[in-house]
Amino acid sequence: MSPEKRTELIRKGNLLFNSGDIETAALVFKATNYKDGLIRVGDYFYFEKHQPLRAYGYYRQAGHEKGTNKIAAGFVFALKCWLWGEVKEEKWVHPSDFKETAVQSKPAPEKKVHLKPPILGKDYMTPPPKKKNS
Repeated sequence: MSPEKRTELIRKGNLLFNSGDIETAALVFKATNYKDGLIRVGDYFYFEKHQPLRAYGYYRQAGHEKGTNKIAAGFVFALKCWLWGEVKEEKWVHPSDFKETAVQSKPAPEKKVHLKPPILGKDYMTPPPKKKNS
């Protein structure tokens, strides 16, 4: 694509974005690989529409590390909450700043599961009864 054609398309994409046609503007920005436009579209989906997964795609294509890291940290926090219940928000540490003492990870809580098949109506997720020593 010639620089003149790219510039013309970027202007058209900006007009579309400013008039509220975000989807079409995003297609133009993708076709021209216009990073500032892609970041603006990502910001729109993240801040206005509250759709971080869509925003992540635009940030990633634009190479916007700050946006992708922020969303990735949110995904990790949500996953921790889902796996372990309520989790206090902790400060995110960039991998390049990692030191062994910087973040102490907690092991996942041990789940006790009885793996034998259920016995006539008994719940197979409960632990087996403790044996009495006679």
